[in-house]
Amino acid sequence: TGARAKILAALDTVSNVGETHDYERFADDWATLLSLFKVTVASVDHLRGWTIALEGTDSEMIGFGLSGAEVEEITYRVRVRGIMSVDDATATQKTFEALILSVKQAFETATALHDNDLAQGASGRFAMAPVQIPVIDLRQFGGVLCHYGELLLQPQEVV
Repeated sequence: TGARAKILAALDTVSNVGETHDYERFADDWATLLSLFKVTVASVDHLRGWTIALEGTDSEMIGFGLSGAEVEEITYRVRVRGIMSVDDATATQKTFEALILSVKQAFETATALHDNDLAQGASGRFAMAPVQIPVIDLRQFGGVLCHYGELLLQPQEVV
């Protein structure tokens, strides 16, 4: 979707965000996992990455355009998942919490996701409800203990 590309572009603006993927990635071997999520930050290799998944949509007819065609508002339900390997000695919990808050801020300030013309029914325009962070915890990822977080986005598009 157009929303997916805009979300990925906003995610890629965050400093040291890690590897970003515009869909869920899966690996059944260590080499593939490393190729998808291994990064080097401050001369240290670790797992750090993000994926984007469309979980569903809601649609509503909101009127008629100048041509007489129906104007539809589509709300996308998107889940962005992030991981970062744990290193207790360097307090990576604080680093990950700061990172996920930076990602949230990037989504909330991305002008491509907030055109503000949505109420005027301009086709192709985006708006977005506030970004939610329902989960920040620890999980196993490829056998490695990682910080894990989810952001929920609901961009809206008029078509």
